[in-house]
Amino acid sequence: MADPEAVSARAPDLAASPLLVFYEMTKACDLACRHCRANARTARHPEELTTAQADALADALTGFARPPILVLTGGDPFKRDDLFDISSHARSIGLPVALAPSATPRVTPEALARLKAAGVDRIALSLDGADAATHDAFRGFPGSFDRTIRISTA
Repeated sequence: MADPEAVSARAPDLAASPLLVFYEMTKACDLACRHCRANARTARHPEELTTAQADALADALTGFARPPILVLTGGDPFKRDDLFDISSHARSIGLPVALAPSATPRVTPEALARLKAAGVDRIALSLDGADAATHDAFRGFPGSFDRTIRISTA
């Protein structure tokens, strides 16, 4: 059994630093999920942060006592052409970077390799049902269950 004092010494001070920061990069997404907080649309919103503003957001996160994990999400972060640049910048300044994409055709083995090269070392995929019918109905996109399974094994 772990020593409670040793575990406490390793635990982050949540009063000084968050564990995670979710950056909803875009409202753009090709899915129509029932639970979508981004109110997904096919095109990017004109008031989204620019690349420079996104980099400034990442820079600001380095001011915490312990850098949080920056989770890039949306909509679908792959709808942003600057996804790889933003990821790379965040890693270059010491932030751990994760990605929560939508399971669309944009998530290819090549795109995943580029993300890995940019420093992304965590990806979160949502599976919203035990079978394709349930998941696809929830996501509003036929084939998204199979795509999610393929991405998770890539």
